[in-house]
Amino acid sequence: MAPLFYYQFYSPIRITFWLGFLYAYTKETPMIHIRNISDCHLLTYDPELQREVISYLLYCQYELQEYADDPESQEFSNFVFSVPQESDLTVLNDMLNDLGTPEETVQISIKADGHIITIYRIVYPTEVLFIPPAISDQFSL
Repeated sequence: MAPLFYYQFYSPIRITFWLGFLYAYTKETPMIHIRNISDCHLLTYDPELQREVISYLLYCQYELQEYADDPESQEFSNFVFSVPQESDLTVLNDMLNDLGTPEETVQISIKADGHIITIYRIVYPTEVLFIPPAISDQFSL
């Protein structure tokens, strides 16, 4: 029989948990893609960004339903919201060039508690990019 400390610290479940935990915090996070409201849980790390993404996502859904000729034939699934991370900065400019000229470019400045955070929203016909506050200072329009 193994000693008690073995089960407390070295059990396969605990080792797997800690390896997963360490892996999650050491690997580079890929770009987040949001296709519907339920995907917005991926943005809980930044409440202001999550609020902006959800608000614009709901407005886009409203526009699709309001102005489409046949709302039943329109699917929101081919419209993507993307939130690049710091590891995506190297490919972000190429991605923006591939998408062409944006329909709309917005700089959102939120002032609270003496701090100003900046979020950029770049709108294309099939994709919306939100540049989060963590990398907005490294990004220019």
